[in-house]
Amino acid sequence: MSVSQIRLGAIFVGWITSIFLLFAIATGAAVAVVALGVDVTALTQKISRFTVLFLNLIVIFAIFFSFFIGGYVAGRMAAYAGALNGGMVVVTNVLVAALAVVFVVTFANKLGIEITNPLMKTLSSLAVGIFVVVSFALLGSILGGKYGEGYVDRLDLALGVTKPTPAMMQVAQTAQAENKTNKSKKAS
Repeated sequence: MSVSQIRLGAIFVGWITSIFLLFAIATGAAVAVVALGVDVTALTQKISRFTVLFLNLIVIFAIFFSFFIGGYVAGRMAAYAGALNGGMVVVTNVLVAALAVVFVVTFANKLGIEITNPLMKTLSSLAVGIFVVVSFALLGSILGGKYGEGYVDRLDLALGVTKPTPAMMQVAQTAQAENKTNKSKKAS
């Protein structure tokens, strides 16, 4: 009998965390724009290519950061297979976005609104950007999940619940040797 390493509760909480952080970052940016009195309508005429690149990098970093934290939460809650559970945070986000698109198209068709062609044109024009954003989100969530996974091992080792492996002993001995060297340098 095989046991799944995917923890749905951990994935859900990680997904909610990443969406909340994205919302908080977007809200903070909107508040900053309003507080600074930026004229958004005139901004498109004044903006340079460097500024566009810089703003795109900020958006990609915000997405990476929020999904890193979401992946960390999922990896920490799952305790094992953190990278897998962290990656599933992005997969969940993609599935929810796809379901939202299907819902909007279906609802618009029921109301007699033609939205399919404009939506497909928009999505096809943004395909490269969507790929880049999803790639950075996936990278962030996998790294966060992997980092969060190690928390349980570090906690068990600190509490003495598990015995250290030979690799852990070697790292500990190296750290002790470095501490002794640093202390002797400070004493001199």
